[in-house]
Amino acid sequence: MGENPTRAAREATTQALHLLQSWLAEDRFTDSRLVLLTSGAVATEAAEPVTDLAGAAVRGLVRSAQSENPDRIVLIDVDGHDDSRAVLPDVLATGEAEVAVREGVLKTPRLARAASAADNAAPEW
Repeated sequence: MGENPTRAAREATTQALHLLQSWLAEDRFTDSRLVLLTSGAVATEAAEPVTDLAGAAVRGLVRSAQSENPDRIVLIDVDGHDDSRAVLPDVLATGEAEVAVREGVLKTPRLARAASAADNAAPEW
């Protein structure tokens, strides 16, 4: 049987926290970006499964660190496709803080206006 997901998430986030704290404390890395690579930790479509729950927890922690340290940390999630790893230099060139790569295609999260009940209502006559 596999590892307990709660324990795996706790261990992964603890390790990530130590990495983030030590990396951010180093003056020699002030002008550098830390790149964290996950695989299967984020879904880019409704039908896509999240297979790395510990990685998903780490991504949540890292997103908090990103808000406190803009332009210092990059999150990249890749699938198992060969083209996805090949485009990693392209990902870094975008300057995006968070990117998912699926079959070599870069996907970034964006906010979009949600439809409200008023938007879906029939027009009044």
